[in-house]
Amino acid sequence: YSQTSFGVAVECGRWFGNLETFAFSPKAYGSLDWSSLPAWSTFANLKHLRLGDLASWSHHATDDDLSEVLRVTLRCAPKLERLSVYHGEAHRTQEPLPDLPAGLRLPASITQLDLTEIYVRPGCIVEHSLKKLRVRIPNDTGIILTPDSDESDSDEYLGRCDKMVARLRNDPHLAGVTVERYFRPKDKIKKASAKPSGDAMSDSDDDDSDSD
Repeated sequence: YSQTSFGVAVECGRWFGNLETFAFSPKAYGSLDWSSLPAWSTFANLKHLRLGDLASWSHHATDDDLSEVLRVTLRCAPKLERLSVYHGEAHRTQEPLPDLPAGLRLPASITQLDLTEIYVRPGCIVEHSLKKLRVRIPNDTGIILTPDSDESDSDEYLGRCDKMVARLRNDPHLAGVTVERYFRPKDKIKKASAKPSGDAMSDSDDDDSDSD
């Protein structure tokens, strides 16, 4: 068994052949050597892969790092239906957040893609069978909002997200795809508190559950 940050992911498909949902984070203090990312064992029945946070305590992943992560993970799960990639926040860095690779081709089995703290440019996804794309990006100041941030509902943050969603909705490569802003569970609770009690928590697609 490998004791590296990726050891569990490398072996888990072999250990649990019938696994349908898998959440994994490398969780490192310093920088990670993404260039030598090992091949993962095959997850023969995996339907939902939740990957992240990719950011370490002091570093963000680069564009090349994200590209390498996607290259490895998309090869290991032939039945994958939902891919959730969360970048997260490094606490001591001014490094930029990564961009989703240009010319990305997703396996036909994937129908939902969730991306947070990752820039998604129109035209970068060129081949897919997506039904839903959910995104979340930082505010205009370049500071990544954390779940406990008082700014999480600011007009500045919502405006930036709305603009990105609008651009992606106009992307001809994403015609027919439902593109929406990703809501954290905390956001969902805030929305539910404003509803009559009988309707609370009815928006099952806004959280990170597997109910959809």
